[in-house]
Amino acid sequence: MLHMPENNWASDWQKDTNYTKRDTERMIEAATRRSPALLTAFITRQLIVSAGPHTKARPGEGGDRRLHITVRKRGAEAFHIILKKMGGQLFITSIETRAHLEIEALRGRSPDSFTEQLVRCRR
Repeated sequence: MLHMPENNWASDWQKDTNYTKRDTERMIEAATRRSPALLTAFITRQLIVSAGPHTKARPGEGGDRRLHITVRKRGAEAFHIILKKMGGQLFITSIETRAHLEIEALRGRSPDSFTEQLVRCRR
């Protein structure tokens, strides 16, 4: 199993106490199998965990209201690993960057509807 070095975790990474470091590492490991950029950042020890699984669902908070993990490569933009909870387990539905989310917003689509389209297409 993948193990993130201790100094690659933000000091306030845990946003939801229901998810441990091990849970977060497991999901990041699954994401590295889907994303060459994340895999390269992990191998070179430049992958930083900014926030474990969390949502920002309150009005005025901004951010992504879907369950997600935020990681980034040192000196680069952040990735959101979008998660969905089904049957008590977490599954990755997509891996997105802020630029991707901004493009979708310009197209008039909410991130939620776009992710649901991705999930339907993969079945």
